[in-house]
Amino acid sequence: MFRNVASYVKQCYVYERTKIEQARSAGLMSHRVIESPWTVVAADIMGPFSKSKSGFAYVLVIQDLFTKWVECFALRAANGKKICEALKEVVSRWDTPKLLLTNNGTEFVNQTLQSFAAEHGITHTTVPPYYPQANSVEHVNRILKTMIVAFLE
Repeated sequence: MFRNVASYVKQCYVYERTKIEQARSAGLMSHRVIESPWTVVAADIMGPFSKSKSGFAYVLVIQDLFTKWVECFALRAANGKKICEALKEVVSRWDTPKLLLTNNGTEFVNQTLQSFAAEHGITHTTVPPYYPQANSVEHVNRILKTMIVAFLE
């Protein structure tokens, strides 16, 4: 039965188009020590996609780096105000993170988000420019994009 399933999967057009390549990393990397859930979270924006009937074009992906739990929020616009609204929901549901890790996009590096972080005692850290692999939520984005494409096929 295993051979039948493996053969079927190898011939599946959708699987071939959406599978993720499993390349090995170039070298050793150190890891962040995280002591409890929702103390360190990573966030990123996926999109823009073609607008839905409700006007949503972006997805904000927030991941707790301790539990690997992911929260996704559909957004009409990718700006500081909308991201802060989603972060308020995460804070009310789980807990206030001590560290927020994002990329250097203008949707994250702005006065609105900086004010929100200061009010809530969150340290906002950005990954090095041109090195998105430093933000672990990028891997989640790849998986989500694969799932969305496979679902829509």
